[in-house]
Amino acid sequence: MSPRRQSHYEAAEPLVPRDAAPPPDLAVFSGTAHSAEQASDMLRRAGAQCNLITPATSCNALAEGWEIAFSAFLVDVARDTYRASASDREERTDVREDQRGGLRSLGRTPLDRLGMALGVSWLPQQSYRVDDGSDAHYCCYKATGSYLHFDGRAITISNEKQVDLRRFGGDTMAIEADARRNGRSPEIRLLQDRRNILSLAVTKARLRALRDLGVRAGYTIEELGRPFVVARAVFTGRTEDPVLRREFALMHARSAMWPGGAADRLYGPAERQRLTVRAEAAPAQQLTGPEAVAAVQRFAQGPGLAAAPRAATAPPRAPEPAPASPPSPAAVPHGGAREAGYESAARMRFGRAKGLCLFEASDADLSWYADALAAMVADPRRARYRADNEQHLQEVQAEILRRSEEPSGFDEEDPMPEGWR
Repeated sequence: MSPRRQSHYEAAEPLVPRDAAPPPDLAVFSGTAHSAEQASDMLRRAGAQCNLITPATSCNALAEGWEIAFSAFLVDVARDTYRASASDREERTDVREDQRGGLRSLGRTPLDRLGMALGVSWLPQQSYRVDDGSDAHYCCYKATGSYLHFDGRAITISNEKQVDLRRFGGDTMAIEADARRNGRSPEIRLLQDRRNILSLAVTKARLRALRDLGVRAGYTIEELGRPFVVARAVFTGRTEDPVLRREFALMHARSAMWPGGAADRLYGPAERQRLTVRAEAAPAQQLTGPEAVAAVQRFAQGPGLAAAPRAATAPPRAPEPAPASPPSPAAVPHGGAREAGYESAARMRFGRAKGLCLFEASDADLSWYADALAAMVADPRRARYRADNEQHLQEVQAEILRRSEEPSGFDEEDPMPEGWR
């Protein structure tokens, strides 16, 4: 019987060194530092004995109500790490060249744990696949997150990673060269990486974004045996001043009653997102009657504007006539419907704005998207999907025509709308 072929994800050397020292007690490096002196001392000890992941290696001062929280955990080398790629191994110039072959990178599970311990929030609105997804062996992903620095500032981290596993792609050639050096076949690794290419790109993009905080591209087996200690700034409101203590308690109560305050200020109220999801679940062509028009008006104006209370001294207004009902779905061509008073729920299928509704995409993205669809319609190799592409192209062209017919602004001689000064 021939010997079993060794997988790429199996290490050539034992994952736990025989003479490894027992890891330090995790409780020693867990807790909260109430002063800058305590935080600096903890950071210094953790940096000498553990893998320290932190925005800064020292803390000079802490504002009132702020503290530094430390958390520690161990990584399962066999389950939560994988053999570092050739490019990642080359970045560890502090490791001897004969030891770089045993370097291992952190997988998605420990990276997510590090991100949660650091308080990193991966922003779904700014994390996306950059390429159009037309090639199954190529993927480029951009990861964007934010965290709090020791001084309370919100820091944004962002990076992207390309995974090119095409026949003559950079990653494919690196895998084949590495397999030739070790006398292995590259087919198993190429098959595994191509099957999980999106997850691999997401993991590597997040790893690159976290490198500014101390996460390395590859670790030796000895380094992975040490605990990972994460330090982050947290607002606890703990203070000796009774006035500040009362104010901090009120701030915590407001934050608990309005948990999405910061996110709403950055990305808009949640009502807009709910209406977008509702439009996706029930296409606009199926909405008839005044309810559809009212829903679009609420989406365009934002929550609270239509129902804003009027001043007590304002004279009563005459009731406005009800808006005309839009035509039935059969009378409206697929994708038109904007002129009838409601928006098309068709979405961008590929490209930089993939997943957005057509009315949410920029003019440049929409123009590029229309050209790409026209090329796909004219491509004889895609004749099987020509009818669907032509129908979708009509939706895009209808959106472009609608934008070209919209007024650019108010004329100086026209009367100002009510409420404008």
